[in-house]
Amino acid sequence: MTTNTYDYKAITTDFINPSTYGSNVNISDLNVSSSVILGGNTITGSTSGLDTTSVFLDKKLGTYAYLTAPASTTCTVAGTWYPISGTFANPVSEGFTVSPLFITYVGTRTLYFEVDWHASASCNLNLCTIGIGIAKNGTVDVGSIMSTQLLLTPNLYALSGTVVLQLAPNDTLSLNVRAARSGDVITINSFTTTAARFF
Repeated sequence: MTTNTYDYKAITTDFINPSTYGSNVNISDLNVSSSVILGGNTITGSTSGLDTTSVFLDKKLGTYAYLTAPASTTCTVAGTWYPISGTFANPVSEGFTVSPLFITYVGTRTLYFEVDWHASASCNLNLCTIGIGIAKNGTVDVGSIMSTQLLLTPNLYALSGTVVLQLAPNDTLSLNVRAARSGDVITINSFTTTAARFF
């Protein structure tokens, strides 16, 4: 098998394409202690010139959590955000931890993450207008807020949302609900959420 040597700067955006550089790429200034298989190429080299944490390892960062059973949250004051009650399971996670109130980013670098969520909700009263939003470090991000009106009780209504947030180590995410009417009791029947590296 032929081993080719390429200049690192010339291939940084294209070295994962085996049809461009062949099946074996030897780059003398990559920061890898042994060979790395990526996109069909074998990349070997010394330990200088490339931050393997940012190029390879950070791609694994992400989490998935879901509400294990329906849970109700009382919105005592209209327009105020309340953390969604209930217990969340966390079967898949890399670089995040999940507690009853927070999803905490425990990675080592500040990165952008896409947070997606899907929920079904009902209210104890008719004509209940609610919003669901993602909070970073306790503050709901405006771009994450999705609202709807729960017309008839106890019917379920679906909401979904997406937001991209920059997270630094130990930043927290929380799932929140608010109602336009004081005293409404919002039952979240199901809730799933994922966070994955955006770029």
